[in-house]
Amino acid sequence: LNMLCSLRGEVLVAEPVRRVYHSVDRTRFWEKQWKTLSTVGVSVRVCICSQEEKPSEIHIRVNSEDVNVTPPPWNQELSLPNDADLEWLFQEVLMPISDAVAAWMEHDEATRDLGYIPPRPMTSDAYLEGHTFQTWNSADQTSAGTRSA
Repeated sequence: LNMLCSLRGEVLVAEPVRRVYHSVDRTRFWEKQWKTLSTVGVSVRVCICSQEEKPSEIHIRVNSEDVNVTPPPWNQELSLPNDADLEWLFQEVLMPISDAVAAWMEHDEATRDLGYIPPRPMTSDAYLEGHTFQTWNSADQTSAGTRSA
């Protein structure tokens, strides 16, 4: 996410761990969330969360879509992570996030600069015939003319 922010001139914000309620049935989740912010709002939101009723599942989400649901790591002690923990972190958390953010970036870049495309003005000869129009001329700045067929 840091690389994404530097490429796009955005800011990375890390939210504190918090309890949130999802969906209509008010399911409680504990979540940690990171998001990238541009001048117009949130670009990408990454969330790691666990439902209170199902603590054996960790949901990895990118832009509110589950990209992986996995059991928590085996090492639940407050000690340094071992090789198995690091492998779990890479395979089950970082790779799904990386793949989903890369897919989002490809989609965003393909649609980014299009924005609103106004309809083309009517430019048929029947429309232009007899109308006065102005053109830009570098010699005298402007010149007026009438189109004739």
